[in-house]
Amino acid sequence: MHRLVRYVFLFALTLAGLAHATVVGRIEAEGGQVERWGADGQPRTAHVFAHIEQGDLITTGPDGWVVLSMVDSASLTLKGNSRMRIGDYDFKPAEPKRSNIFLELLTGSLRSITGLIGHSNPQAYLVKTPTATMGIRGTDHEILVITQPDELQTPVGTYDHVYDGRTVMRTVAGSLELTAGETGVAHPDGRVPEHMSKQPAAYDKLQKFAKEKGIDAVLERLHRHSGQGFGLPPNVTVTTSAEPKTADKPATESSSTTKADTTTGSDADAAKAGTTSSKDASDKPTSDAKSAADAKTDKPAADTKTTADSDSKAVSTTDSKTSSTSTEKKTTPAPVTPPAPPPKHK
Repeated sequence: MHRLVRYVFLFALTLAGLAHATVVGRIEAEGGQVERWGADGQPRTAHVFAHIEQGDLITTGPDGWVVLSMVDSASLTLKGNSRMRIGDYDFKPAEPKRSNIFLELLTGSLRSITGLIGHSNPQAYLVKTPTATMGIRGTDHEILVITQPDELQTPVGTYDHVYDGRTVMRTVAGSLELTAGETGVAHPDGRVPEHMSKQPAAYDKLQKFAKEKGIDAVLERLHRHSGQGFGLPPNVTVTTSAEPKTADKPATESSSTTKADTTTGSDADAAKAGTTSSKDASDKPTSDAKSAADAKTDKPAADTKTTADSDSKAVSTTDSKTSSTSTEKKTTPAPVTPPAPPPKHK
């Protein structure tokens, strides 16, 4: 009974782990020795159409290879003797600017053909290697990490060849931008990455391996050609949340301007109407006169009374002053004329 309960408990934990796993892609094609390990360190299935989850570690043997088709229409291709960890692959279709990619290439090769994340938000794409970090600008490129000299005597370091688009190689000392057809190298001593005048022979070997294993045919099926490399699939277009806002902005400004112009015109008309003569005012409709009368009637009673009292007081004062002045004039005596002297008798 206890053993049964234990099995049920472990099964429940497994289902819970699967429910919380973030699926970020699937295995589109593979060959030779390919292994996949989950974020918990446990082995996972690595057959065609098997899901790829965030945190997975993908490894290939000497003759192994795998093509991963990702949720944003990107593809990741590993060839022989490669090890890559998917640190973060967070795709938000409604908010591409908030999407992120963080990959770790520990050894071997990785050909990355960017999808919607890389085209909508290039700054969100980062590949870390033992000697450098890689950024992209909407790109088809192939990184090669040599941790010890191979049979071709390729020096230890991180190499990057760009088929289409641009990449940026960064170390603690500085950065190097690469464009289509160029190859760069980041040395283990941390110096600034350098351009290479000639592509290392190791890349010729990788390209020959891809043709022999049919990898190029798989990429042809997943992507359309772009320059010397590949781009997004034919049925996928780049859209961002910021584009509709940018497109709508001029229209909004136009509407605001129109509204402002209309308001300004009305204000001008009103100002013009305010300077109309009394004769023109008498020609206004009765409704306007009624509205003005109503507005006058709507004044508070207290204000009307106060005004009336004030007016009456002013009138009273004036009348009183006038009456007083008038009385003073009436009571002022007229000048007395002395009588004429009597006539003299002869």
